Amino acid sequence: MEGIFLRLLNMSLSASVVIVLVLLVRLMLRRAMKKWSCFLWAAPAFRLLCPVSFRASFSLFQLRPPAGGSGPAAGLTYISGPAVPITVQRGETLAGPVLSIAAVLWCAGLMALILYAVVNGLRMRKRLSDAVQLEDRLYETDRISAPFLMGLLHPRIYLPAGLSGERRDYALLHERAHLRRGDHWVKLLAFLVLSLHWFNPLVWLAFFLLSRDMEMSCDERVLAEEGCSAGEYSRSLLSFAAPRRFPLGPPAFGETGVKRRIQNALRWKRPRKWVERGLLLLCVLLLLLCAANPIVVKHPWVQEYLPGQGNIKGHVNTAKYLAVSEDFAIGANAAGYAVFKDPYRALRTLSVEYADTLGKLRTQNLLPRLSYGNYRRYQRVSWNPAWAATEEERRDAAFILGFFDIYENSFEP
Repeated sequence: MEGIFLRLLNMSLSASVVIVLVLLVRLMLRRAMKKWSCFLWAAPAFRLLCPVSFRASFSLFQLRPPAGGSGPAAGLTYISGPAVPITVQRGETLAGPVLSIAAVLWCAGLMALILYAVVNGLRMRKRLSDAVQLEDRLYETDRISAPFLMGLLHPRIYLPAGLSGERRDYALLHERAHLRRGDHWVKLLAFLVLSLHWFNPLVWLAFFLLSRDMEMSCDERVLAEEGCSAGEYSRSLLSFAAPRRFPLGPPAFGETGVKRRIQNALRWKRPRKWVERGLLLLCVLLLLLCAANPIVVKHPWVQEYLPGQGNIKGHVNTAKYLAVSEDFAIGANAAGYAVFKDPYRALRTLSVEYADTLGKLRTQNLLPRLSYGNYRRYQRVSWNPAWAATEEERRDAAFILGFFDIYENSFEP
């Protein structure tokens, strides 16, 4: 159980960075449609749920190239055990007991939240047992004060008894918007994430804000309907206002952040298509940025490359690379092999300094643009000199091939 807890702690810490970024982006997009805010929460959800991902140099956790081989966020992204063991005066380590106690507390909190959800669901089910069916998936009862959607496989909309007129129409439009969007499933997934990471206050904040964003997004879908009045809709919201409750129940029409929702409804304007396309692109890019893991240098430079000294292997002409760019500075890893001191910057500089030669390689061999993930494909085609038509291209090919021979020493076993 300690291993599971450590993995979750690791995921929760890295997700916290993503949550903070999402909060900042939400602040910049506070005037935009709230559906984009809902979309943004997919990034921390991915980090909180998925222990594996693809690696890319554009990762949020690759803010700068690592000096020690694990990246600036490596402590957040990869935790294999307590970073600093707690010790007492007699030298006894407390890391094991503390970890065991923390894992037990985490498990207890998880069980408590799940039990709360089950008990609350059963109580609500009993409370709604005498609801009267009006039509398919629509029920009415005098035991509730605000409309809401409840259920998973067969979700139902429940209305307070006696609801009529515009209030009823707006409530139905709002809850049916939840139903079409599948918000009952989103809320369940969000609650499961919250239960797993209940110890992280940022996850609680994210859950609360996601719930509010979903409500505002459905408000906007109703306001987009022909003939809908923002003023009348706001008055309907206000009529269902209730004291703030624990935010773990089903989506309710007027019980979540009514003041902010009314403010949002009154200033709502139909968005322009080009703005929507731009926001979609921004959200997709942010999701990729947050989902990618950093590229980890397995064998970073730890000593100067001085052939013939210590365990240094080979006789690489370091001056040849420095003559092209200082970004090609070479050191040696722990095994004594030549490596670039900054392999990330070295690869970027190679792409710029030898753009024409790499472009020819890419065109003739139908390769994608050079990156960490495909450098081996370039390395293989560089061995064949047939593509080089001039002496300059042959020199460039030899330099690129030598570059990859050094570059791979940072990443290969």
